[in-house]
Amino acid sequence: MPRPPDLYVPVRGTSMLPVLNDGDEVRVRAARIYWPGQVLVYADPHGQVWVHRLLGFKPAPGGWRFYFKGDNVPKMDPPVEGGRIVGRVVARRGGDGERPLGGMDNFLRWMRSLGRVLRDR
Repeated sequence: MPRPPDLYVPVRGTSMLPVLNDGDEVRVRAARIYWPGQVLVYADPHGQVWVHRLLGFKPAPGGWRFYFKGDNVPKMDPPVEGGRIVGRVVARRGGDGERPLGGMDNFLRWMRSLGRVLRDR
């Protein structure tokens, strides 16, 4: 089965600073598996689209629950059902052109976000 085409989603707000800026666009690619540390796009039950970092996931009745947090905010988002995930951010397009997003930077920022969540409990 062919992979669906990438799509571009606008970034609004400052919750993902300094990685993503208000007004950037992100290129999003659907995947079968998502890993903690990756920046994903998901829609909440009200249809609002979010671009936040995946902290983790766990099984729940009726499927999986995914846990997200913006890099620049202190609190985690409410749990997200797997069917609400649009895809993984693979690139950012801003005033300096398009650049890939991922790799070791994802891992380090995930560790930092997870540490803040655990510290603030």
